[in-house]
Amino acid sequence: QRTLKNCAAKGVDPKVIFKTDDAISIGKQVKQWLITYFQESPVFIMAVEGYECIEIIRKLSGNTIPVLAAPGTIRGDFSYDSIDLANEAMRPLRNAIHASDAIEDGEKEVALWFKPEELFSYERADEKIMFPVCT
Repeated sequence: QRTLKNCAAKGVDPKVIFKTDDAISIGKQVKQWLITYFQESPVFIMAVEGYECIEIIRKLSGNTIPVLAAPGTIRGDFSYDSIDLANEAMRPLRNAIHASDAIEDGEKEVALWFKPEELFSYERADEKIMFPVCT
């Protein structure tokens, strides 16, 4: 950003932050952070379908690092966390939204949160006009 000044920068050793170089210990700490984070508040879940839905939802979501997300995206408007803040507080990066990055992952995640009878599919009024090949 043109109006920002670089006041300081430094390299840090993750081994010092985690007080270990054992990958299993670090993984357990990160897992506990995530469990704690997921239990902080209720979540709103939804499943979507449609032509290029993965790409569209990821674009609407914004950069996965909230502080880098563009205004007008969900993360850009509703989240402000950064990797530096998360590491300093020894917690996961807090995000306003999760969006699957592949159809296979999306299918697994939908199955995790929804029972089959909770899902429904329908035809939008514009589908035959907008996407005649896909319907």
